[in-house]
Amino acid sequence: MAPVLRVLSAAMFASALLLAAVSADLNETIYAVTVSSRVTGGKQETLCAHVQNPTETIFLTITLTVDSSENIILEATVSEEFYQCINFQVPAVMTRTVAVIQVTLAGEEGASLSKKTKVLIEPPGFIHIVQTDRPIYKPGQTVKFRIVSLDSNFIPVNRVVCYLFVFICSSFITVLQPCETWAFFSCF
Repeated sequence: MAPVLRVLSAAMFASALLLAAVSADLNETIYAVTVSSRVTGGKQETLCAHVQNPTETIFLTITLTVDSSENIILEATVSEEFYQCINFQVPAVMTRTVAVIQVTLAGEEGASLSKKTKVLIEPPGFIHIVQTDRPIYKPGQTVKFRIVSLDSNFIPVNRVVCYLFVFICSSFITVLQPCETWAFFSCF
């Protein structure tokens, strides 16, 4: 049974590699472009492009389209074997957004090949920590607090907190119970 599983896993791995390296109709030129399918908005990501065995000069263009905005990630003229990894800035988004990466190969003789693939751009995740100067307050006492915003790597970010809710409860809370809202602050 184990040899059958090895053969099946090898076949699945080989099929995944075949999807990554596609033979173009440009005189058997082979190209591969790799980029993560899930990226974080506002951060740097890496894209690698490889063109093998070009028999003519090829114009390689890789673009990222978010909504209706198109950003050129890489433009290159390839006449011999080409391999390059570049960092590019992912546009910042407020909600999950599906973007399109388009790879276009165009030969001097007019032949061209274009391939589109989708990537998911997620907004950056933040953690907000609110710290007070004491755990319990008596009625009428001033509440002193500070707010720290951290990114997903626990690095402080310069971010404005736009909404602040303060809850006042009439008694000591032993179980979760609803509190009435006392103050609301918003920024514009």
